Amino acid sequence: MTITETIQEVSGSISQYRYLQVLLTLEDAGNYKGDDSVHQKVRFVAARRVKVS
Repeated sequence: MTITETIQEVSGSISQYRYLQVLLTLEDAGNYKGDDSVHQKVRFVAARRVKVS
């Protein structure tokens, strides 16, 4: 799996990073109750981070 992160810097420029060989885990599935919002926690680790632009 690959994740691409796009950041708008304070200066207005855009930075992009690509995370390679990602392992994604569900830390907390949240509490489900009727039509209420469900807050979940997801965590990831990656083998590499490469600056794209």
